[in-house]
Amino acid sequence: MFGIIIVLLMSMVYFSNSQLMDIYSYRDKFVQDAKYIPREMTNPHWLGDFNIIYADFIWFESLQYYGDRKEKKASLEYLSNIFNSITNLDPYFEQAYSFGATLVGTDGHNWKGCEQLLKKGMINLPDDWRMPFFLGFFNYMWYKNYRAAELWFKIAVKKPGCPERIYHFIPFMHFRMGDYYTGMLMWIEIYNNAKNEQEKKGALQNIKVYAKKHLTKAIRSFIRDKGHIPENLYVLVKTGYAKGIPNLPDGSKFYYNVVKDSVLIHK
Repeated sequence: MFGIIIVLLMSMVYFSNSQLMDIYSYRDKFVQDAKYIPREMTNPHWLGDFNIIYADFIWFESLQYYGDRKEKKASLEYLSNIFNSITNLDPYFEQAYSFGATLVGTDGHNWKGCEQLLKKGMINLPDDWRMPFFLGFFNYMWYKNYRAAELWFKIAVKKPGCPERIYHFIPFMHFRMGDYYTGMLMWIEIYNNAKNEQEKKGALQNIKVYAKKHLTKAIRSFIRDKGHIPENLYVLVKTGYAKGIPNLPDGSKFYYNVVKDSVLIHK
């Protein structure tokens, strides 16, 4: 009896798989609007208990498809539909979202498809930090949308299991936006919460860099408006050109060197 059940089960699997063994041949017969995977594969209920098996099958086929098309320098227009099909069949396939979105966005040149795939991942995997992280990283790298990137990084760091170093992206986004003071405050927080000397050393270096940028920007604005250099850096704070001057943990002090026209640090 057990043998009969196994034979029947294998027959069912073979019958279903026979429709997929040559996945590329489905393009002309089933595909509409130049989409790669047959429409049936985007239905999460079509394959019943075999959803995950088929998701894995399409996953391996997608890697071959990507490699072949990349080598031939051919169009990768079907990537978005491939990974959407995989994640419809297996909504908890994390790599299909993160790796898939990377390919869709970089090689497929389809930012909208990349963004939609990652947002879909956030819905199906609400506790996974990778989805908002990649949204932040791609906004930063590809579109230089630092404000959007900062917001996604803030969401990512609140997710369970998110590495602490991901938080470092947030002050860096403020640096890119020219908001050096806010970034500096974040590095001070990182310094105060550092768990080892190496992390403290890196945070302190960034505090100095961000503070110098903030004060230099304030001096430029002061000279432009007043027509002369400030007496000292504290004048910048009193007149509202600088938001503050940090007390550095190593006892160093900031000063303005008129000859070099630069904010320097001395101990």
